[in-house]
Amino acid sequence: MTIDAHTHLFPPSQAQARDAIAARDAGFAEIYGDPEAAIADAPALLTALREDGIEAAVAAGFAFADEREVAEQNEYLLAVAAETPRAIVPFATVNPAGAGWEREAERALAQGARGFGELRPGTQGWDPLGEAGRRLAARAGEAGAALIWHSSEPVGHRYPGKEGGLSPAELIEVAKAAPEVTMVGAHLGAGASFYLSIPEVRAAVPNLLFDTAATS
Repeated sequence: MTIDAHTHLFPPSQAQARDAIAARDAGFAEIYGDPEAAIADAPALLTALREDGIEAAVAAGFAFADEREVAEQNEYLLAVAAETPRAIVPFATVNPAGAGWEREAERALAQGARGFGELRPGTQGWDPLGEAGRRLAARAGEAGAALIWHSSEPVGHRYPGKEGGLSPAELIEVAKAAPEVTMVGAHLGAGASFYLSIPEVRAAVPNLLFDTAATS
């Protein structure tokens, strides 16, 4: 089976409110504030999968700041995944900096979320190794859910989406802190994948996987 391990879906209501969301969410504006930046819904994703001969896709949420945006996107993701369970694998979004994130995480798990992501703690304002990060990892471990982390290289030019992710060293430390949880470093872990050629690093993070989104 061929699976696209990293896609994003947005409900049409959020696509239509792009400018309003960008005005109040700097993380969203960085990537999607440009009107030319593609915002896909489920029909667009399913069409792309069919055209490219891909059988399924992980559909991850966006790391919104506002819990209302989080809930709106999760409702859409989980609903379309329930309608197309063989094609869309849903990963819910959460914002552990918000007061109601654990309730939203439980709701998402109950409705079929396979994990949480794409997590972007730097733009949401929480510490992946702090209390909220530990609670998220613990709940993911209990549920058998995976975590997808936005990863950003600490060197080189700026580009939309570079801010707010984990560096390679941070990603490895987060994976080491919760060895019972499957972790995915997005975008080859911003280079963390290459550190796994070091035997002791590879041995320390057997739970750390990578996707290749936006690396070509």
